Amino acid sequence: MANQQHVEWIKQGLHSWNERRATGPFWTPDLSNLDIAGLFRPQYGNGANQVVYLNRINLVGANLKNSKLNLCVLDGAWFAAADLTGADLSDSRVAGADFGSATLDGSTWFNTKCFRSKMPHGAFSKANLFLRHGTSPEKPIEPTSGFIIEKLADLTGSWSTYESSHDFGDSLNPFISRPERLNFFRGHANSRWVLEPHITRAKSGSNLRDLESTILTELMATRSEEFKGASTLLSQMTLAQHHGLPTRLLDVSSNPLVALYFAVEEGHDELDGRLYWFSVPTNIIKPYSSDTISVICGIAGLSGRDQCMLVGPQEPDQAGLRSGVDQMLDSETANAAYRWEEAMNRLVGQVAREKPYFQDRIEPIDFYRVFVVEPQRGFSRLQSQAGSSLISGFHRRFEPRQIAEATPGVDVYSMLSLVIPATKKREVREELERLNISRETLFPGLADTAEAIKRRYGISGRASSNADEMRQWASQRTLSDLQF
Repeated sequence: MANQQHVEWIKQGLHSWNERRATGPFWTPDLSNLDIAGLFRPQYGNGANQVVYLNRINLVGANLKNSKLNLCVLDGAWFAAADLTGADLSDSRVAGADFGSATLDGSTWFNTKCFRSKMPHGAFSKANLFLRHGTSPEKPIEPTSGFIIEKLADLTGSWSTYESSHDFGDSLNPFISRPERLNFFRGHANSRWVLEPHITRAKSGSNLRDLESTILTELMATRSEEFKGASTLLSQMTLAQHHGLPTRLLDVSSNPLVALYFAVEEGHDELDGRLYWFSVPTNIIKPYSSDTISVICGIAGLSGRDQCMLVGPQEPDQAGLRSGVDQMLDSETANAAYRWEEAMNRLVGQVAREKPYFQDRIEPIDFYRVFVVEPQRGFSRLQSQAGSSLISGFHRRFEPRQIAEATPGVDVYSMLSLVIPATKKREVREELERLNISRETLFPGLADTAEAIKRRYGISGRASSNADEMRQWASQRTLSDLQF
C-alpha cells in the first residue's frame, strides 16, 4: 500500500511535489496501488475519461507497483529507476519521458504514445502492450481444418466449406471475404516446416541479429550494380531474399495458386506439403512506403546489441537457444554503453538515410507487432509471384499462437493450413502447369527459363559456362602448371 504521508504530499499538487523532491532530503516515494491520475482528475472535470496533465512529474526511484497513471499526459516525466510493475499507463502520452533503469514487468501500455522516451534495455519485452488493464486476450483463430488437397478443385471446395463453417460459435468467421480483411498464402513443400524467416533458420543459436546486417551489407558491396535501383532497406532486403540471401522477411503471396505451387514443387515429392491461408486484418497491412515499415526494416540494419537493447531478448529458437548478444545484455546493467537512447538514435539515422523528412516519432510498441508489407514490385519475380512479406521487429516465429503467446492481445491474422499428400503432389503440379503456374512463369529469369525447358524435354545436368570450363581446366592442373 502507498505511504499515506506521500499521498498527502502529492495531493498538494504537481509543483509542490516536484519542489519537495528537489529541495528536501532524499526519500523514496511509495505510491504503490494508488490511483494517481484519479487524485488529480477532479481538477480537470468530472468525467471519468478526463485527461490529466502531469508533465515533468518527478517519480525517480518511486515504488509505483500497481499504480494508475492512465489517461495522463506525462511528457518529460522522470521515471528513472522506478518500479512500475503492474502499473497502468494505458491511453496516456509519455513523450520524451525518462524510464531509464525502470522496471516495467506486467505494466499496461495499451494505446500509449511514448515516442522520444528513454527506456531500459528491452523495455517492453515483459510488458502488456495490447490489452486494456485487467482484460484477458482472445485466442487467435488457428483451426485444425482436416482439409486435404488432392486436386485443384479441393482448394476451391475447402474455401467454400470454411467460409460457411459454423465452427466459430459467436466469433465472426475471419475466412469470409469482407473489406476489413485480405487473404494471403504461403506454401511449404514439407508440411513439418514452421513459419520462420530464413535468417533465423540459417544459423540457429548464433548471433542472428549481427549476422543479418553483415550479410546484406556484404552482398550489396559485392554486387552493387544489381542494387542500384533499391533505394530503401525494404527493397534491398526483398531483392536479396529473392536471390537466396536470408533476411527477416517471410514471403507470402496474394495468389493461392502461387503458394500451392511452392507446396508441391519438385524436390520433396516424398513428403506431404502444406498450404497456409492467412486472413489478415487490414490495419496490419502496410504499403512499402510506410514509415512504420521503414522503422522495422531499420532495426534489421542495426547491430545485434542495438537490436537487443530496443526489443529485448529474442524469442528462443526451436532448440531453446538464444543469441549470444541477448545473453550478454541480460547480464549487463541498464547503464551499459549501448543504452536505449543511443540505439534509438541510430535507428532514427537508419530511417532518415532513406527518408530525409523523417521525424522522430517512433512508437516502440510497433516493434512487437507483425505486419504484412506489400513491396514495390519493381522486378519480374515479385510481379509474377504476387509477392508480399510478413515482417516483425521482435517475433521470429509467425504462427498466430506463437505471436499471441509472446505478445498477448496483439492484432494478428487468423490462419488455416491445408495438407497436400505426397502421393498427390505430381497430379496437383500438372494441374497448375495447365493453368500456366510453373517455375518458368514464377521465376522469369533466363537461367530459370532454361532449366524449365530442360526439365520439359527430360534433359539432365547443368549447362557449363565459360567460367565452369575454366574452373574444370584449372582443377586438372598442378600448382606448378599455374605458375607464370
